[in-house]
Amino acid sequence: MTDRQAPIDRPPARAAAPVAAATPAQRRRPAVTPARAFIAIGLAVGLACIVWALVQWADSSVPLLATGMLVLGVVFVALAIGGAIETYRSAADGESGRALATALLGGLAAVVAFGCLAVATVLTLLWRTAA
Repeated sequence: MTDRQAPIDRPPARAAAPVAAATPAQRRRPAVTPARAFIAIGLAVGLACIVWALVQWADSSVPLLATGMLVLGVVFVALAIGGAIETYRSAADGESGRALATALLGGLAAVVAFGCLAVATVLTLLWRTAA
């Protein structure tokens, strides 16, 4: 018996891409995950709040507008975190182009998130001082 151990056989982090191009019949739609559902619902609710507050403008529309911006801020924070996770996974798999693209999109989502949260904070402060 030797002191050497057999190497650990680990599968790759992602499955290898198929060699042949997939036909339209073979392509599948992306799976609906809880995270994607959360992002889609949050995006729809946030935009609906903002549109409703702008269409039905009154003095009481400022809190609704701030709420819509807050919801959009949370959604874009989730997108930025997802972009960071996907960047790490892509880089670990050696897909540098995809890692760069997800890093740029995740960074853009973070900038939009902080902008939305800043606008929500300013609207809340203005509403509190006016009341």
